[in-house]
Amino acid sequence: MRALTLLLLCLPAFAQQNIPENQVRDRGQTRPPDESQSWTRGRFGTQQPINAKLQDLSGTLIDASCQDRSTINLQQRPQQPNLAAQPSSGKGAPGVKVDPKTVQRERSDAMAHQTPDVVTRQPDRACSVTGATRGYALLLPNGRLLNLDEGGNTLVTQGMQSIPDGRAMLDGTGPAVKPQVTVRGRVVGDRLVVDKLLKL
Repeated sequence: MRALTLLLLCLPAFAQQNIPENQVRDRGQTRPPDESQSWTRGRFGTQQPINAKLQDLSGTLIDASCQDRSTINLQQRPQQPNLAAQPSSGKGAPGVKVDPKTVQRERSDAMAHQTPDVVTRQPDRACSVTGATRGYALLLPNGRLLNLDEGGNTLVTQGMQSIPDGRAMLDGTGPAVKPQVTVRGRVVGDRLVVDKLLKL
């Protein structure tokens, strides 16, 4: 019993001696700042410095979440969705006869949610910007693709709301777009850290 009590009393003193230098020793003190992540080193201490030189880059704005990033697909024009209501043909399945009024009523119920706004928010196969786009990428004339950082995505989203084609696309009255843009920023690998949106 005495040995156990002695061990419990000595344990805090022993643990105090093994604290590394960079950890908190007294209340109120904090650790020194973590230098492994800074604007020149990136996340997790990677040694990839940001090019401090600002560049003006022009290219085509596309949806960064697009799956087919082949050069041929990225250079295609945006697909034009059919914004008009789909006419009912009145035909049923082979061998099944349905009253035309019933067909019309059931089709109108099934297609009621297919408003132009919903149609223009569907992903585009040609990687065009749609109403559902949340991340953007810049396709340069030489075929290089740069993903925009979070700040660049915010600037472009605000810019899309300020141009007529962008407003029409977001309102559901226009098709997907692939606008030509000019941005000022720094290139880090395949990422563009945007400083300013110059032209949209």
